[in-house]
This record gives sequence, C-alpha cells and structure tokens, in this order.
Amino acid sequence: MTNALYDIFISHGFREHDEWRTADQLFQDYEPVSFRNFSLPWFDPALDANDDLGYRLIFESLENQIIPADFAILLTSVAEASKARRWFETELNLLKIHGTLIIALPKLGEEAIPETVQNLAHTNAQWSVESILKAFESAKS
Repeated sequence: MTNALYDIFISHGFREHDEWRTADQLFQDYEPVSFRNFSLPWFDPALDANDDLGYRLIFESLENQIIPADFAILLTSVAEASKARRWFETELNLLKIHGTLIIALPKLGEEAIPETVQNLAHTNAQWSVESILKAFESAKS
C-alpha cells in the first residue's frame, strides 16, 4: 500500500459535524497512504434548497463530490440524523447510481453499527484507517 492514493467521500448531509471532522483528520494524518477527501459539507446559504434551482445546484455539488470517490464512508451519526435526512438520502442514491463502494462506520466511541445502517453499506469497518482499508480491499475483490 505504500504510495497509494485513495479518493474518498465522507457522508455529511451537507452539515459539518464532529464525526465528519474526526474522519477527515483520521485520513489526513495517515501515512504512507494518501487520501483526497472530496466531500464538502457546505453549501451557499443564499441557495434555497426548496426551489428547483437551489436543489439542482446542491444536487450537482454532491454528485461532483461523489463521482471521483474510490469509496465512501457512511457515518452512522449522519444516517441517523433527522435534520440531514433529505441530503443523506440524496448522497446514498448518488453513491448507488455511481457504483461507489460504501463502508459504514459506527458512532464515535461505539463498535456496533445498527442493522439499518449496515443494510445501506457494502461492508463495515471500525474507526481506524487500517480497518477501513481492509474492508475496502475485501469488498472490492
């Protein structure tokens, strides 16, 4: 795996939160493998996600974050957040459309992943890059 480069997407439902930041930092600090996190948990607040133009622009932004990803990290906390439901479901649908491998992670500090979240992913891992890469390599073969 030395000098490998992985492009990733971390689920966020268009909200930056502690688990997203922790997952991003986990990948940024890992060596000798490099990661590029294409997820961007932000959108212009001037956009109205409830009108056609605003929704389309946010949708296109999400799709552009997902297309280059080798795999996606599905954060249980995002999957269970009711406020992020609409954008989480959009992320999930785009990941499926583009055939992106999805790896579920439990909530920080926990080991168990709820069955409802497991059913959304191709495989599961724990909060370590080694566990995530092992899950990715196993699932893609």
